[in-house]
Amino acid sequence: MMTSMGISGNTMDDQQNGNESKNFEEAILATKFGLFNIILLASCMIWFTASLIETTTSGVILPIAQCDLDLDPNRKGWLTSITFFGMIFGATIWGIIGDIYGRKIIISGGVFLLGIFNIVYGFSTSYYMLVTLKFFGGVIASGPVAASIWFTANTMRLWMPQVFALLSDSDSNDGICEHIVQPEISKLDFTNHTDDNVCQVLSDKSIYVNSIVVQAVGVLGVFLAVSLVTTVGNKTILIVTSMVASVATVAIYFAKNSVTIVILYSLSVGIAFSGQASFNSIVPNLVPTAFRFTVISVSVTLGRLGSMLGNLIFPNLMQLGCWQPFITIGLAFFIPAVLCLFLPRTTKQPLS
Repeated sequence: MMTSMGISGNTMDDQQNGNESKNFEEAILATKFGLFNIILLASCMIWFTASLIETTTSGVILPIAQCDLDLDPNRKGWLTSITFFGMIFGATIWGIIGDIYGRKIIISGGVFLLGIFNIVYGFSTSYYMLVTLKFFGGVIASGPVAASIWFTANTMRLWMPQVFALLSDSDSNDGICEHIVQPEISKLDFTNHTDDNVCQVLSDKSIYVNSIVVQAVGVLGVFLAVSLVTTVGNKTILIVTSMVASVATVAIYFAKNSVTIVILYSLSVGIAFSGQASFNSIVPNLVPTAFRFTVISVSVTLGRLGSMLGNLIFPNLMQLGCWQPFITIGLAFFIPAVLCLFLPRTTKQPLS
């Protein structure tokens, strides 16, 4: 009772003195946008770039390193997923360090250590050495920084260079199914260069050009989503992008030439990241401030777990046949799109 009276008394005094309470939007409006905000955004961009490089480089080296590191489909799956496993493992550790020493030291120290680790990656002489280093790189990357959306978007993105590499190995227009199915592990021979199944290094420049095109579409998609968010809302953007990505992923199965495949991949992977950005904006608005950090941490952890599982499952789907990978990923895009229909609208709503 005394507490209630005290609060009421303080509120009345504040109102008499003209110090009325303000909501979050009013407080942000009062602080305005200045140099601090620009520096903060620039710092976030640097860290996001570093984290993206950490999670992406594994997929980029798959085509050219498969012979040197004896990479069969299962090893490729572990190499692309081990970073996310390290992120899951390191999330709690970095959370404790951040609570004790603050976030600034984590951001600055994390970026520096990631730079060192990326240099060391280049000196890896074996598969196990690289996997070990990528694991600890993931532990570091988890500090400064969705489940089904992460599963689909990151799986398609990390295996994108490998798919393009398989396509570049032939000039035929028979469709993706002629190239996507991976042989059984026992049929690959990494040492006998007289065998017809000798390991081939796939290093055509079109692999990386196509990957750059897809990522560029993703950047444009994010800018488009940002410009439309106040008009149509995050919920609508998330549903539309997930549906477009689902249809495009399934359509890859029917594609007959590389140009069509690049276009569909751009819609599947690039547009999906616009939806992921909207998802990251929706999550904090669904829960009160007191529980926001916990919910975001759980969401990110589930996303990393989904990315890890997706990269382990995808190579096995490639061994089963052609339609299995794309139909599975297409459904994984479609299901969250339907579930998002039940989300409340949070655009232009005051934060609680």
